[in-house]
Amino acid sequence: MTLLRSQPPAVPSGTTRLIGRDTEVRQLRTVLAAAAAGRGGTLFLTGEPGVGKSRLASEALAAAAAAGMATARGGVSSLTPALPFRPVIEALHHLARKGLLPSRGSMGSWAAALDAVVPVWAASGPWSAPDGERVPARARRTADGPPARSTRVASAAFRGPAVSGAQPEDRPVGSDGEGSASAMVVAEGLLRLFGVIGRQGCLVVLEDLQDADVQTLAVVEYLMDNIADQPVLLLLTCGRSDCVAGDLAARAAQRGTATILDLPPLSPSAVRALVAVRLGINAAAVGSAVLDRVVASSRGNPLLVEELARGLAGPAAINGRTTSLPDSVTRSVMARTDRAGPAGRAALLTAALFGARFPGSVVRHATGCEDRESAALFRSGTASYLWEPDRETDWFAFRHPAVAQAVRDSLTPGERIRYARRALTSLHALHPGLPGDWCERAADLSVHADDPLHAARLYQEAGRRAIAAGAVDRAVDLLLRAVSLLEDGDANALRAAALEQLLRAAACAGRFELLPPLSRVVDALDDGTVTSAERAVLAADVAALTAAAGRPVDALHRLDVARGLLRGVGDDRHHALVELAAAQVETYRPATDGWRTAAACAHRAAAASARAELPDVHCRALVLLGRLAAVEDEPAAVSHLTRACVLARRHGLPVEGVLAELALACLTARRDGGWERVETVRRQASRMGARVAASYADAALAVDESRRGEFTAAALRLRPGAAEVAHARLGAALPTLLLADAVRHAHRGDLDALAEILDRLETVAGHMPGVRALAHGHARALCYLLTEDRASAEQEWIRASALDAAVPAGRGSGRFGPRVLLDVLAGRLGRARLRANAVTSAGDRWNRVFTGLAHAVLLGREGRPGEADAATRAACAAAEPYPLARHLGLRLVAEAAHEDGWGDPVGWLQEAEEFFHSAALPEAAKACRGLLRGMGEPLRQRRVGVEVVPAHLRRLGITVREFDVARLLVRRASNRGIAEELHISPRTAEKHVASLLRKTGHPDRASFAAHLTPIDG
Repeated sequence: MTLLRSQPPAVPSGTTRLIGRDTEVRQLRTVLAAAAAGRGGTLFLTGEPGVGKSRLASEALAAAAAAGMATARGGVSSLTPALPFRPVIEALHHLARKGLLPSRGSMGSWAAALDAVVPVWAASGPWSAPDGERVPARARRTADGPPARSTRVASAAFRGPAVSGAQPEDRPVGSDGEGSASAMVVAEGLLRLFGVIGRQGCLVVLEDLQDADVQTLAVVEYLMDNIADQPVLLLLTCGRSDCVAGDLAARAAQRGTATILDLPPLSPSAVRALVAVRLGINAAAVGSAVLDRVVASSRGNPLLVEELARGLAGPAAINGRTTSLPDSVTRSVMARTDRAGPAGRAALLTAALFGARFPGSVVRHATGCEDRESAALFRSGTASYLWEPDRETDWFAFRHPAVAQAVRDSLTPGERIRYARRALTSLHALHPGLPGDWCERAADLSVHADDPLHAARLYQEAGRRAIAAGAVDRAVDLLLRAVSLLEDGDANALRAAALEQLLRAAACAGRFELLPPLSRVVDALDDGTVTSAERAVLAADVAALTAAAGRPVDALHRLDVARGLLRGVGDDRHHALVELAAAQVETYRPATDGWRTAAACAHRAAAASARAELPDVHCRALVLLGRLAAVEDEPAAVSHLTRACVLARRHGLPVEGVLAELALACLTARRDGGWERVETVRRQASRMGARVAASYADAALAVDESRRGEFTAAALRLRPGAAEVAHARLGAALPTLLLADAVRHAHRGDLDALAEILDRLETVAGHMPGVRALAHGHARALCYLLTEDRASAEQEWIRASALDAAVPAGRGSGRFGPRVLLDVLAGRLGRARLRANAVTSAGDRWNRVFTGLAHAVLLGREGRPGEADAATRAACAAAEPYPLARHLGLRLVAEAAHEDGWGDPVGWLQEAEEFFHSAALPEAAKACRGLLRGMGEPLRQRRVGVEVVPAHLRRLGITVREFDVARLLVRRASNRGIAEELHISPRTAEKHVASLLRKTGHPDRASFAAHLTPIDG
């Protein structure tokens, strides 16, 4: 049942580089050199069909010929019955064609021994050992009878036909008849012949010995045992481990007379290189989609890689588009499948319908194989590299998924239906109720059995189970299959139920690319077969998906349609689902009362879902209520989210449970500063496929990392997240991630990079005033503060306040702690208003640093220095995870503390100056030094940049940051490389490079690097 046979390469050896076999080629060259030096040996090349044994043998032949060695090659035919000595005869013909075969007379009395394998030397009569010639000891032991270690190869060969091909009487081993010594004397004659031919060394390649006759194998065994003193390398290929040749190789390796080189599959990098060669493109241009498909289908088998590559065009490889399996693979597979016999063919065709993996018990039941027959059948398939036992008991996996696909492609429609129905019947019989994954397996078989309605029901049930198991991505794929099978309108009720599940799963998974086709499907359900209440639910779900995708205006229109359809109809279930979707949409409404309306809808959804006993809907409504209450009423938010967690655990709702736990963990972390739980739950959400929730968590974690000064960690977290969001178009998650990146640049004081990020944020977050307010108040205003531009910071907070007018009341200036502190310092904010803002900021530990210091300033003005000191210590305790907040806040209050006589303003400023200098925030450091100077304190002299930038570059106006870029330029770094190293944007890196070239007068980067290389040393 071997379905793939290794073939000589499509191009002559040496015309293309052998890919992925460097280690094996080095080993071949070593043994070839030893043979040329008179130290012969045997090397067995083993491995699955198509792994490249023949290609490597061709490489060995080319290397041997280049070294001046004689070469011969022979193999077993796959088209004709096994002939005695076929590989040996072919190898000698190979020598004769090249004029390397000596004349018969030059072999003396040993010529007659070779007449059967060199037909041009044919002679009559039986052969006996020439007078005076000594038969080697190994041959005498074999001829005298079976040795202690019985070898079925030698004994069978020595009882075989005579050299001439006649059929003598069957004589016992060691008799003096014609057949008794045929293989032995042929082998000895060959040994002497090769010795004559290869005085400078000889390479003999015999291929596909798994199908060789026993006479040939007996010759091979004799040669292996006696070749060590000859200048000959015997290179043998064997495709199956469970065969006589494989046993022969294993025994020879144990005795030390042969070495086995088992060829592994190609690595993914080697697969990429091979595909690129076959497509005639650069390896970097091979698309990841193509590479993943080829690796998955071929599992690194070179023959399959090449066949799959031939089915691709250059543009397809670059753009990720692939074609169907090449006809050459299908023909090769099926030609050998037909020789597997009726039982083997039925088992193979049935197994292929399950895909890459199949259950042995179901295949046996469907094909009616008896236990003994089925055991032999599966052993045969395993031995021939067709399949292998999988990690689960009684499961098998095709070694190459391409083989399973080729088998399926070969089925006629009638065969496919017949085999699928048999397998489906067996599956129901062996696994009643289709527990676990059997439901999806049965759905796949129903598709093959041409029963789309049954398949759709099973896919829907499998999707429901996937959601219950917390596998959101998997649920989306299964439900998509269910919907796609119901296109004719005859099962609209079933289709509506599948759509309802699919829309919610897609929203959780961030699969917004499905929005257009799903919207069209929902709009088409208006033929009266679906009730108005069900259509209202679907319209509301589409509205929620549309809003989350970043299209709130379209979402509100669809929500109005849903409410119109539900007016006067429906029960608590319908109303709960529509109100929940409405609450989700209303959070994106660009109006002052949007969030209040959302909260009212969420309350109605929670009440209706409780009456209708819909725990999943109730849980999601509570999560939304918790998020909405987080700013204005933290205790209420904690109560809602805690109830949601309890409800999810009680009813076994993993997805809803993770959403509730993530919201609760973020709320607690913002208050307390401990984000470990958020990271843990984020990983759970990511594993489930809840990418939207995971992206929001990544943004929150990145903001906290930036506040802690862990800029590299934040950049690494945001980079893959932003790429995934941009690729999947995850709607509102993209602005949130961009906001987190803006906060990162703000904490570094990088106005250029921040401007680029905020320009992009304004483009994608036009419908999200809250996010834009945070961008102005937490990112740009902070960056201006760190560059000592308070006027600009004030303007940013004014813009943030204007945007805050579009979100619920109570979210005002208290959400921006530095602004509260500056308002107190400027006398614009007294104790009463400070208390209100402190309540607003209480839920954010970072903000509490600044509101706490503002409280200390007021206490100091009131002549209560002891209480001011205590308030400062409390604020510094809150700032423990956030060094920049601590030093910025103390720098801002130091002057007031000095004037009012409380705290340690000198010590604060000295620490802050050191921090800002180390953090490359020169303006803030300079401000600290100015204040210290005004207090009459001695200063540590710092010449910013002088210690770093060489004098000749300082004279050209090169700044410290430009010098950082220059160091990377001399290493030939690209703009992207510079950006990643310095945590700036590629656009900012490009600006710095242009400035360097302009200031130094160099025409290009190469000239700059060549002249300034010494600066990096």
